[in-house]
Order: sequence, then C-alpha cells, then structure tokens
Amino acid sequence: MNSETLKQFEILCLAAKQACDQLGSATEFEPFLVRVLTYVKAHPSLNGNFRTAFIQMLDNPQKGPWELIPFCMHELRWPEVEAAARVRLMSASDWREKTIMAAVIDAFSDKWGDADLYSYYSGHSHE
Repeated sequence: MNSETLKQFEILCLAAKQACDQLGSATEFEPFLVRVLTYVKAHPSLNGNFRTAFIQMLDNPQKGPWELIPFCMHELRWPEVEAAARVRLMSASDWREKTIMAAVIDAFSDKWGDADLYSYYSGHSHE
C-alpha cells in the first residue's frame, strides 16, 4: 500500500467535494470528478483501497462528494460499492439518503440517467 498515493487520492476527493459544494453546475465541477477517476484508473494496484474509500464515502460525506461515487462507478462498476449502496438503500429511513443510494445504484446501469450531465460520458464509452 502506497500511503502517498492514497493521500493524494484523499486530497483529490476533498477538492472534488469543495468544487461540488461551491460550484453551481455539473459542468463546473466535472473536471474535479474526472481527476479522481483518472487517478484511480492510473493506480490499479490500489483498487482494494479505493473500493473501501468509496464505500466509506457512502456513509461519510466529509470524505468526498456523493456525486463522485456514481460518476466513478458508472465506469468502474465495482460490485462491492453497488452492494454497499443497496444495503444502505434498504436500511435508510431518511429520504435524502435513499435518493443518493438509488442514484449510486443507477450509475451501474448502461442507461444511467445522469450520464448526460457529464461531457465525459457524452457520446462514447470508457469501459
């Protein structure tokens, strides 16, 4: 496990969170999401650590923006993250949490409804 690589991942996630919190539209914060996804893809040996981090984000919005999870999972399709979102969806009582978990689960579909919000997913596949 490369702690510097994981620390850089955390920094990128926090920058994405700040962008999502402060910028008004997906077009404005999308570059921050792309940076995280690109970074994850560049370090496949740490995928187990990244999976854990995305699952932790489901429970702790301080670790990264919820928008980052479906954005990355649409391409990565990690079943552990989808399973974790399904468990949280079933046990959630807060409608906001249910909405977020449903959005995460939807991202695992080829017909993800929010894909058109992002130019990264417009018109071509990254599978």
